[in-house]
Amino acid sequence: MPEVRDWKGPGVLFGDERVGPKSVVDFKIRFLCTTFTKVAEAGDNGSGDLFQRVLKEEEGHADFLDAQLHSITEMGIGTYLAQQLHGEK
Repeated sequence: MPEVRDWKGPGVLFGDERVGPKSVVDFKIRFLCTTFTKVAEAGDNGSGDLFQRVLKEEEGHADFLDAQLHSITEMGIGTYLAQQLHGEK
């Protein structure tokens, strides 16, 4: 089990490569924007509305992630995790 002091930041493994969670969220947002543009060009308003709602939700997730990563940077991972475990805000 890795120790907190060995923690190198949050991330997701894609194959052998570690990618930060911000990169994953940014990729999803870019994908949704591209897809929204394509369905709008095709005149598919129903799908366009759906992708627009999903995009808005994903942007909210990105804002939440930014806030969490900022908190980790400011207070350190140990303090952040302690607050999460004890439900402190």
